[in-house]
Amino acid sequence: VGVVILPNPSIQPFKTAIRNASVPGLTEDQPIAFRGVDPHTVEGYKQIHVSTEVAASLMDGNACLEEFLKECGGVFISGARRKKGRRGGRGSGRQSLYRDNEGDDISTSASSTDLDESERASPLFTFVELFAGIGGFRIGLERIGGACVLASEHDPIACRIYRRHFDNKQVSTSTSVNENESDKGNTNQEIWNGNRHHLLECDMLDVVSDDFPPDGFDILTAGFPCQPFSARGEQKGLNDDGHRGQLYQELVRTLMEQRPPFFLFENVVGLVTMEGGHRHADRDSEFAKPPIDGKHTFKSGKVMERILDAFRGCGYKVEWKVVNSGRFVSQYRERVYFVGSLTELNCPDMEWDNIYPPEEEKPPILRDVLEQDYAQSKAVAESEITLQQWEKLQLIHHGEAATRARLKVEDYAPTLISSYRIPASPATRFVMEEADGTLRHGDPLRPRFLTTREFRDIMGFPDDFDVSAPYNNELGHIYQGLGNAVVPPVIEGIGREMLRLMKLVKQQ
Repeated sequence: VGVVILPNPSIQPFKTAIRNASVPGLTEDQPIAFRGVDPHTVEGYKQIHVSTEVAASLMDGNACLEEFLKECGGVFISGARRKKGRRGGRGSGRQSLYRDNEGDDISTSASSTDLDESERASPLFTFVELFAGIGGFRIGLERIGGACVLASEHDPIACRIYRRHFDNKQVSTSTSVNENESDKGNTNQEIWNGNRHHLLECDMLDVVSDDFPPDGFDILTAGFPCQPFSARGEQKGLNDDGHRGQLYQELVRTLMEQRPPFFLFENVVGLVTMEGGHRHADRDSEFAKPPIDGKHTFKSGKVMERILDAFRGCGYKVEWKVVNSGRFVSQYRERVYFVGSLTELNCPDMEWDNIYPPEEEKPPILRDVLEQDYAQSKAVAESEITLQQWEKLQLIHHGEAATRARLKVEDYAPTLISSYRIPASPATRFVMEEADGTLRHGDPLRPRFLTTREFRDIMGFPDDFDVSAPYNNELGHIYQGLGNAVVPPVIEGIGREMLRLMKLVKQQ
């Protein structure tokens, strides 16, 4: 990261200079955009927060850019991040923790109903949720007594969904901060003295040390961007257009600066197998029935090893495991989870078998998740595809959409993704049989998408998680948010095992 200080008339010419400088990572058709433009203390100048590609090019001594800055009297400052008051779209959606300043229990969260009174009044551990999305980590960890002390998310719609759920769960008393109040006049120390959590709506590149609680926290969590590593994309990995493939380095920075005792990160399984990694199928099944028909062992590739080395280089013991959500919810969903602990803690190894629910607690099949009163359901009616979409779907699947594009109601769902509500996608699977066996093969009922309620349940989010449209009556935002999320019951299972280890370390 970095900032360029320029005279006002030189801002637009600077974009032209960037275009002519052959900056690595920027394509010819890619618009030149700044992360932000802020006032400077010197009148007539601006602070230009450049993209990571431009910052890296300037740090490498790009001759064209250096010549431009010299001619216009500009200067580049490496490592500078945006100030709090200048973060685009930053919100103040703060929520209190489990206790107000008087020590009274004020939690009304449905996700904490399994805890006894003493656990709700005094959190067992605290955590920070970076790349928070719609709050999957938080839901899972709050169920076992954790308290979120900071969250950060860049996407404004995800932030709206996050606030809509969590703002209604924990209500502050006399120490509350109005959601519309600005941060002006409130120092970070004052915020933490008030025992309040807040959501930072800003680029992760601008989250700084002062944003974190001064007394520290126990676990750093993050589902860092997966698009560069996903097998559904181009898999550009660490060389992804933009800086998404390198954002794990922001977690490295945070680990180095904050030194939390533990961390829990998540990403797609494609990260494990990139550049020389692979999987091996073991037919000794660990699951009850297909499609989850065997246990896989994985060997990490070069990209995975580079990221692991970076985390270890921060002074952490790092373990990882590919976990399939099929033991927790009605979905085949493989994700890799990283668990880290400070090396000086001498933390025992994770017992990964402990994360799973008991064998007798099998998740429901899809038939049990589908809308029961589908004939009267407005959501079901609105999820039915049009005749034109049905005809196009038949073309995509060569006339065999009724078998190739169906969800198997006696089984699990395949991996649900953020682009699920796209009818033309060959990967989308549709409800073609209702819970009572009624077929939707086009006459009279056409296939339909999963409703947002069904999608939510298959992802393991709680019943009180609002799945109405968060903005402009557009339900696609809900599918996108849920499709990008972690599965909360998986996080809960891993969290329980981490909590066991935390207690052992404390005893030692």
